[in-house]
Amino acid sequence: MFEEFREIPKEKPKERDEFDELIEEIKREEKFGIKKNTIKEEEEETIEKEKLNFVEIDLNLFTIENSTLKILLLKKDEEPYKSHWILPNIHLKDNDTIKENLDNLLYINLKLDNVYLKQACFLSNINTIVDENTVVLSYIGIIDIVQFNEMVNKDIEYSWFPINNLPKIAYQYDIVVNETKKLLKDILIKLESAKYILPSSFSVSDLQNMYEQLLNEQFDRRNFRKKFIKAGIIEETGDINENTHGRPARLYKFKEDLQDINLF
Repeated sequence: MFEEFREIPKEKPKERDEFDELIEEIKREEKFGIKKNTIKEEEEETIEKEKLNFVEIDLNLFTIENSTLKILLLKKDEEPYKSHWILPNIHLKDNDTIKENLDNLLYINLKLDNVYLKQACFLSNINTIVDENTVVLSYIGIIDIVQFNEMVNKDIEYSWFPINNLPKIAYQYDIVVNETKKLLKDILIKLESAKYILPSSFSVSDLQNMYEQLLNEQFDRRNFRKKFIKAGIIEETGDINENTHGRPARLYKFKEDLQDINLF
């Protein structure tokens, strides 16, 4: 009868052994390990984003001005590289095609039309106005200087520079220009594209000067004239150019429906 009054001993706290501590340590590592992995994954994603290349379209636009082969450059009006020169360019936007962006660069930014275009080359890891890790899609454009002056956007600050005498170029656009120039020769020695860079009427001297600059070679004037006239690809317009230092020069034009042949 006295059992109900007997004091029930309190349960002693369970002693912790090394196994219990090990289990809790494992649980802690599992709990916080997931968080650590998440942070690590986020860091890796950030690094991957930093490694992503932007895509930029660069236009290397060429013309003949005063018998000199020139390239169009735009003046940079803010830092960094203020007052240096860059190529006309546009950053490839999401969900837009290369053609759409190239059209925007030509028609909207520069307000140019009737430009002969040819894909030149791809360059990677180029430092441009967009980013240090840029993939550049370089295009060659060819236009008659008269048409350019009539159409170009007068709000932009631009200038034409001889291809062998360039100014201070910002970022690494000089690399783009130099790589593109290597391909220009292969394009302009074909008559189809040469028609776009020369005025509608030109002298044989204009034609010779262009090819001498392209090929870095001097031609005999008489042999050069004979070569083109004999090939039957140019014909006289009946006009002359009196703005010459010597005797007035006869003006020529390309014949219609020319085959895209290579004379060099």
